[in-house]
Amino acid sequence: MRLIRVGLAFFILLVGAGCAHYPVNARLASPYPGPGYRFPDPPEGTASDPRDELFVCIAMSGGGTRAAAFAYGVLQALRDTRIDHNGLGSFLDEVDCLSGISGDPSPPPTT
Repeated sequence: MRLIRVGLAFFILLVGAGCAHYPVNARLASPYPGPGYRFPDPPEGTASDPRDELFVCIAMSGGGTRAAAFAYGVLQALRDTRIDHNGLGSFLDEVDCLSGISGDPSPPPTT
């Protein structure tokens, strides 16, 4: 009987520990407290080209052949996607910046 009580107490303690609450971060006063990484506003009166009115950035991540093939497929789909923004053609024509990162978790070399 004592073994059952100890086991039950251990089980309740284990389940209770699984319900622990994480500390909540303090609320920010403003969503952008600092200058951060932002593109500057274009100078007034320089948007003579209609493509300058829409700013599009694409960020892709992954590593290896499958990620590269996926990114290539995304770019092809953007090229084939027609948009009607000031008489422009493909969505890929509107892309202003493209960013990528490799997250390939290669195993460490063995010696």
